[in-house]
Amino acid sequence: MNRMKHNRFVSVLMVTCFFLAGLTLSPQRASSEDVANQIKVIATLKGHGEAVMSVSFSPDGQLLASGSRDQTVKIWDVKTRTEIATLKGHKGFVRSVVFSPDGQLLASSGDDKTVKLWNVQKRKKIATLKGHKDYVLTVVFSPDGRLLASGSKDKHIKLWDVKKRKVISTLRGDGNSVSTVAFSPNGQLLAISSSPGTVKLWDEHKQKEIAVLKGHSGTVSSVVFSPNGRLLASGGWDKTIRLWDVQTWKEVAKLEGHSGYILTVAFSSDGRMLASGDIEGVVKLWDVQERKEIATLREHYVVIRAVTFNSDGTLLATCSDSKTIKLWNVELFFRPPKPKYNPSLQITASFAEPSGNNILEEGETASIGLVVHNTGKGEAYTLHLELKHLLSGSHTGISLGKPEPLARLNPGDSAILVATVIADEQVTDQTVELHLQVLEANGFDSDPVVVRFETRATRQPKLKISEWAIDDDSYGESQGNGNLQFELGEIVEVTLRVTNSGVGSTKNAKLQLGLPRDPNLFYQSTSTQFEIGDLPPGGSKDITFAISTNKRYKGDHIELSVQFTDARPRFNSTTSFQLPLEQKATPLTSIEIVPIAVETGTVEVLPSLTSLVDTDIPITGMHNPDAVAVIIGNTHYDDRDIPSVDFATRDAAIMKKYLIRTLGYDEGNILYYIDADLKDFSTVFGKKGRPKGRLYDYVKKNRSDVFVYYSGHGAPDPATKQAFLLPSDCDRSAISLTGFNRNTLFENLALLQARSITVVLDACFSGMSDAGSLMGDISPVYIDVAPSMTITNGVVFSSSKGDQISTWYREQKHGLFTYFFLKGLRGDADADGNGAITVQELEDYVTDPADGVPYWARRLKSRDQMPVVLASDKNKVLVELK
Repeated sequence: MNRMKHNRFVSVLMVTCFFLAGLTLSPQRASSEDVANQIKVIATLKGHGEAVMSVSFSPDGQLLASGSRDQTVKIWDVKTRTEIATLKGHKGFVRSVVFSPDGQLLASSGDDKTVKLWNVQKRKKIATLKGHKDYVLTVVFSPDGRLLASGSKDKHIKLWDVKKRKVISTLRGDGNSVSTVAFSPNGQLLAISSSPGTVKLWDEHKQKEIAVLKGHSGTVSSVVFSPNGRLLASGGWDKTIRLWDVQTWKEVAKLEGHSGYILTVAFSSDGRMLASGDIEGVVKLWDVQERKEIATLREHYVVIRAVTFNSDGTLLATCSDSKTIKLWNVELFFRPPKPKYNPSLQITASFAEPSGNNILEEGETASIGLVVHNTGKGEAYTLHLELKHLLSGSHTGISLGKPEPLARLNPGDSAILVATVIADEQVTDQTVELHLQVLEANGFDSDPVVVRFETRATRQPKLKISEWAIDDDSYGESQGNGNLQFELGEIVEVTLRVTNSGVGSTKNAKLQLGLPRDPNLFYQSTSTQFEIGDLPPGGSKDITFAISTNKRYKGDHIELSVQFTDARPRFNSTTSFQLPLEQKATPLTSIEIVPIAVETGTVEVLPSLTSLVDTDIPITGMHNPDAVAVIIGNTHYDDRDIPSVDFATRDAAIMKKYLIRTLGYDEGNILYYIDADLKDFSTVFGKKGRPKGRLYDYVKKNRSDVFVYYSGHGAPDPATKQAFLLPSDCDRSAISLTGFNRNTLFENLALLQARSITVVLDACFSGMSDAGSLMGDISPVYIDVAPSMTITNGVVFSSSKGDQISTWYREQKHGLFTYFFLKGLRGDADADGNGAITVQELEDYVTDPADGVPYWARRLKSRDQMPVVLASDKNKVLVELK
């Protein structure tokens, strides 16, 4: 069953339940006057020396705890009405006491600013929780017992991890103090009452405030959720009780009748009765469904401090400044009539959980739908669902939630009761067996059924930085020279790839970035926190931020810290990595992600942050100190009608690295230009008839090997039908005047008297480009790409024929031809495996119709692209890899 089906299932159950409940009639009730006269005090517990401030029944109803201004906590045996223990340790009034859901712990709080935890069985203090700065007025356990919430006069609420005995979060209330806090039955919501007359609602799962309830005109002194979680009751100094709908957070009723400030409210275990106590010593009982008062109890005659019901709703405990606790028998309020005919209850059960795999996992809530059918002749009254564990008692990591009792089920009618099972972080791989039985007020119970299902322990996620890269171009937030190096004074965009290498999915994961405190380091992005979300095993997500240094920064790297957080804090982790300055932007380590079976969905494999040819550039033994190179990468053009060449800057930067590391060129002999204008072209290559440019000055006669690389636009001149390289300041309407003539380039190179000349052009001259037309409304003029071979000792590599478009390889972030040219230099072109790559081998590699540029141009863009190679000696060795 998938999530949608599960939601539909639960909705149908709930709607059906409400509908059937609406058809039933409430049990016969005694009148208000009769109730007031018949409810009696069955015991008065004495022993405290001062006012009793708080009382709490144990979950099984056998014990009662009380806290007093006499600085003690007492435990009473409910059946024998006797004191069985006095717990000492507080140094001030004890304001609040409460049992844990399993009854093993007792928490108390008081004016000594502490919360104390007691072992109930051993009657011994086991922990003192410190953190509040003023009186701790209230304390309450979450329904699963993992958390403890405390409210204080210091205006704060603290959430404590019961097992670890430490604060996990601190919330701020309103006004002067926090008088009470209450958890919803599912543990997701926390209601907080305070002095300005408001109730704040905090969502513990979402970790945020979701509502503020306004209606009271004075301090709200007490709040409590109904057992089914549908209502919230609040009592206050305006002498009223307000009932709020938990779904809409709207007030649905105002109960009036008290003449004094209301200090305490409590629901009965079935949610149909509400008790309240006021400053004048009056206790009132209210019918929640009818929204009316049913009884007024007067026995204390002084301030009522607390009221509470036992688990089966038969007893009400009240305490006051009279130093006493009184127990009241309230069972008769919903006493069913004696049956004329007997009912007979038959039940069937179904199970549903969110993921649809019938396995309950951490954070999931399963629904058990129980259909109850009365096949007898008599009415069934007050139907309770008994839900308990079989055999070993409790199963690890799950908690059970019972539905509200059903008032009446007529003969032949059916009803649906929906129970919940919640799995927490302690859940293990186990088979859960639950005993379900519907109990009827007159003892006509159903036969029990057993529901069996599997639970699964949480699989641990593990977040790692598996890859990273930098971008220092002029796009986005980055501002640099585009050579893929992080240099002083540049703003670079850093991309981190976060991979889940664990066996479980993350849950609402986040990445928090930390930088060293250095006045010369600047973080350029708006936030250092990034959402990772729910990442399945093997899944990855990229996050990007901008960072820079000034020229005063000292050091060759930046140490960055990374904190990964998960909705489940035990899966939080920290790591760090070094971002190098003036070093290649490749991962520091290679992290191997072992393939695993992903049970839900398909993990999307993200493209690499760096191209294959950008990493592991071969370092050879070649050293050519007299070699000279010119590298030009033209990405941007002043003429807005000329599109950018997206990867020209990257092409140039990586080509420079190959010249240095693979071909043995000295960096000082490389003339490097990004977005070169016409003046730059003329300066380095000279002009027609004037060949002595800057390159000429660098060349040593018959000793220097010359390498020229250009990535950018080329275009034909319609008038002269000659090919031009386009400088960054070129005007496409006057290409012959503002472009650099390709023939001039070759003519001037031929006059250098170099030992050899290699020219690599990743540009087409068709008037078209991968980003569109360069010629506007003018029809392209196809130019023969092959020049007259004026370079007798050279080789020319050109990316395409004259009537073709040179393609970009976006996935690899390079021009397609440049990518295969560099890949060939890495060794892929070494057809005979001798470690030496010749011109012929490289030509065969880039022009291979099955695996080279022609194939990939068709595959990527459905177009023809055939590189052209002209050489005086195709056996010439370009690189020796050994």
